[in-house]
Amino acid sequence: MASVNADPHPLPTELERAIFEVAAVSWPRSIPKFMLVAWRVKTWLTPLLYRTLVVADDRDRDRGRYSRLPSIAADTLRSLIHSKSPTFFRDSVRHLSLIEPEAEDVSILTACSAIENLWLGAHPSINILEINLPLKRLHCSLYSLFPDASIDFTHRFFTSITHLEIVNVAQNIEVEVWSALTRLPHLTHLAFNSYSYLEMCLAILLTWENLRALVILSLCDSGEKSLEQHNVPELAQEPRLVVIACSDFREDWVRGATLGRDYWSQAEDFIAKRRSRKIDPLEYYISESTRETLDSEAEPMPNP
Repeated sequence: MASVNADPHPLPTELERAIFEVAAVSWPRSIPKFMLVAWRVKTWLTPLLYRTLVVADDRDRDRGRYSRLPSIAADTLRSLIHSKSPTFFRDSVRHLSLIEPEAEDVSILTACSAIENLWLGAHPSINILEINLPLKRLHCSLYSLFPDASIDFTHRFFTSITHLEIVNVAQNIEVEVWSALTRLPHLTHLAFNSYSYLEMCLAILLTWENLRALVILSLCDSGEKSLEQHNVPELAQEPRLVVIACSDFREDWVRGATLGRDYWSQAEDFIAKRRSRKIDPLEYYISESTRETLDSEAEPMPNP
């Protein structure tokens, strides 16, 4: 029979905390359940509960749209911001997804002022360029950035960004406008969700030595001949350009934020294989099945 004086904490506190934190990062939807184990566990995991926030409407939450992560309503988040200390969300939140227009609120972004990874919806109600954020990764439409002004990638807002995904981009933009991206000091990864920008990609890649990956996202798993079909077959010789099948952009963002494995990491792995000739150097298309293979072969990622 166990001694009545047995230590109720058989594991060292540091190890116990590490185990719960690893479990929380691996299964973020289970964090609320983990927090019920003990007050000390709740204290450890509360910041991780808010590390990645998906602000979604009732329809997405009811459908379980984000299978890896709990989502929160914008009104609920605003109430939490007012109820917690002024520094709580600044110190906790690093990844923020604002899908719906009602979530795009200055109070939310200013409270989460240390975010590094932002998904911004397509119909902004705020001027994101006027908010000082230390962003490294940004997913947005051009309209989100420049709703009423000419496109200006030299704005100080882009200074720290390393990964930029632009969706629903406008047509007939001069190459000179895009060329400003090549002068951003830290930008190494660029993505579009339209084949129509392949010709422009050819122009800017020629002089962009610092770019490590240029990704074209395809909703359909049928991009094997996309370069030939869009009259830029010579891009197949550029190992940094890849076309990736991505059926759910938002879920991919959540995987990247929580696990560190997303289309960016898969593109990097694929490009490395092309350069080392582990695969055909002219192969540029990453299908859904290839993405699964790349993840299965990848080294474990550190906590994002």
